[in-house]
Amino acid sequence: MRILIETTGLHKEMPSAEVLAVGGGIPIEERGKLFVVDVTQWEPLKRLGYSARIMEFLGKSAFNELPFAPQHVVEGRYAIRALNAGFKGNTEALRESLYELVWSSLSAPQVDLKNPQTVLYAYMTPKEVWWGRLLHEFGADAFAQRDSKHRVFKRAVEMQPRKARCLVNLSRVQPGERMLDPFCGTGSFLIEAASMGVQAYGGDVDGEMVSGAKRNAAHLGLAADVRHIDGRLTSGWGVKFDAIVTDLPYGRSASLKKVKMAELYKDFLESAWGVLGPDKYAVVLAPKGKLKVPPKLFAKVSAFDEYVHGSLTRQIFVLHKKD
Repeated sequence: MRILIETTGLHKEMPSAEVLAVGGGIPIEERGKLFVVDVTQWEPLKRLGYSARIMEFLGKSAFNELPFAPQHVVEGRYAIRALNAGFKGNTEALRESLYELVWSSLSAPQVDLKNPQTVLYAYMTPKEVWWGRLLHEFGADAFAQRDSKHRVFKRAVEMQPRKARCLVNLSRVQPGERMLDPFCGTGSFLIEAASMGVQAYGGDVDGEMVSGAKRNAAHLGLAADVRHIDGRLTSGWGVKFDAIVTDLPYGRSASLKKVKMAELYKDFLESAWGVLGPDKYAVVLAPKGKLKVPPKLFAKVSAFDEYVHGSLTRQIFVLHKKD
């Protein structure tokens, strides 16, 4: 089934990588915030973090044509949302012509903009129109409850739920599996993992963070096993994990505990390799150029740059364990 995804635009590369990590499938085409992928099942994509809506891809066409037969797509009352995706001409005139193309193809058209049974999206690009039938939309309230501003325990810099969700998804972890964040801080990754039915485990060398992460998860009614464990000593958990997702401490972070950053990162990667199950993934954030990944332990699947401020750019690594 060919699916059209409209991403949020919060990052240039990660949204499409997240789609493939969650849904698998074959990438077909990408243009700006639009991504077409061929998947076996689309329902798993409802857990995406960096996407705005999921649609059945109906095809592309010239401005005066339709790539589908409306009578086979439209069920009951319908609405068309025509959005500009780079078109430089008269957008209002094009919208009206697209509405007319669908209207005139139906024997008894019923437009309902407030409560439609079928919603069609028409993305007006410079040379053609991409069409989709809405399957799922991530509304404004999809992540609102878990926004960091509502947490009972927080710090000055907090990771927002959409980003945390995306990074957890990049780890390929599935509901029922175990995910570890050995430097869990206030628990952003644990919250998103637990909200998707993943068994969330978190550790931190800072006791205040351990207590706070527990409170944040409990406040949302989520289960998370959070312990006072050094992130370099993950074997202390006594179990294997299906994924590791973590934001490594840097700068003056309390989690460094006077340990040199390079030493901490090296020890962490060796420890992470030991507790990850076979053929599993780790998603790791670190300042750009500071994380040296041993090729004997992990293969780099992808690396994404993320500008933070001033001279600080971080990298997000997706690592595949080598056995």
